[in-house]
Amino acid sequence: MANPNRGAVALETEDKVYSLRFSTNAICELEEHFGKPIMQIVNELEDESRVSMGMIRSIVWAALLEHDPEITHKEAGRVLDHAGQQVVMEKIGLALQRFFPDAGAEKGKANPPKAKAE
Repeated sequence: MANPNRGAVALETEDKVYSLRFSTNAICELEEHFGKPIMQIVNELEDESRVSMGMIRSIVWAALLEHDPEITHKEAGRVLDHAGQQVVMEKIGLALQRFFPDAGAEKGKANPPKAKAE
C-alpha cells in the first residue's frame, strides 16, 4: 500500500496496485542510470521534446524500486503499458513533488512537474 507520508503514490492497474516512491536510493539509481543530476532529469521532463519512452520507463523503474527491488526495466514497461502513460506521468509528478516538497522555492529553481492530487 502506498504511504503518502513517506512520499508514496498508489498506481492502480487492472490487476494490481503499485507503490511509486522516490527514495534517496531510487533517486541515486536514476541519476546513475542517466549519468546526470535529478534536477536535470526533472527539467527534461518538463520539455516534451526531450522525453523518450525509454526515459519514462526508466523513471517508472526507479519509482518502483522501493516496492519491488528486483524489478527490471522491461517489467516497469509492462506496468507503464497497463496503467497508461498519462496516468503514470501524473503519478510520477506527484511522487517527485512528495520527494521535493519545497524544491527550489527559495532559490528560484524549477520545481518538479505538477501532478493532480490523488
